Amino acid sequence: MFAPTEAGKPVVCYSGDDTVFEYIYKFVSDGLYQPGVTRGEILDTGTLYAARFNDDGTGEWLPLVYGQNGLDESNGFTDQGDVLINTRAAADIMAALVWCALEWVLRGKPTVLGAASGAIAGLVAITPAAGFVGPQAAFALGAAGAVAAYFAVTALKSALKYDDSLDAFGLHGVAGFAGAVLTGVFAVEAIGGTPGAIEGNWMLVWTQTWGALAAAAWCAIATFVILFLIGRVVKLRIEEEDEVTGVDIALHGESA
Repeated sequence: MFAPTEAGKPVVCYSGDDTVFEYIYKFVSDGLYQPGVTRGEILDTGTLYAARFNDDGTGEWLPLVYGQNGLDESNGFTDQGDVLINTRAAADIMAALVWCALEWVLRGKPTVLGAASGAIAGLVAITPAAGFVGPQAAFALGAAGAVAAYFAVTALKSALKYDDSLDAFGLHGVAGFAGAVLTGVFAVEAIGGTPGAIEGNWMLVWTQTWGALAAAAWCAIATFVILFLIGRVVKLRIEEEDEVTGVDIALHGESA
């Protein structure tokens, strides 16, 4: 996700937009898949919170997850406590609560899968801003990311009828785009060295917006080229009968 860059500050790039372009390129779905809650989905979400403890009692965050937000000391980011609060306590918890609240109000009951989805949306939304905002802004970013992703998953996908059973675009693409733009609003110079709109620098909102759009455009073009070349060699989608039977059984003769 595009973010104002500076040595030691967190920077990530788009992963959700290329996914939706991949789905659109392959086919337009006739219906929507409503996923069920499995232990695997909850376990996968739980790994985002993993930490490693050493023999002397000290602990460290796994670079695989937290490195993207500057918690890997090799990145030179020293304000690890602030980033941790922004990423977990503020954005993730707020996003999970907001997602559940939306489900409760609009669908009558919250779900565990919704809480997990909200937590992921919050993580994605705060990533470009983790080293540039304070905890109060992180709460707002988490809530905004959850709202944007929720309606992308429930309304946008239904309206456009694209196939995204994992909601990669709704959670990563939409929440990430919202987080990138809102970084331009909530960035604090004393924290990240770059002032945002709340400190009078409205140009940063524009910079974040066109940067995010440019990244999305690049993903669209690159993904189209990659899939076009792959499609000349092998099929991009399995047979409908195999989809119904299950890919594990159809291709490997076993169930996951």
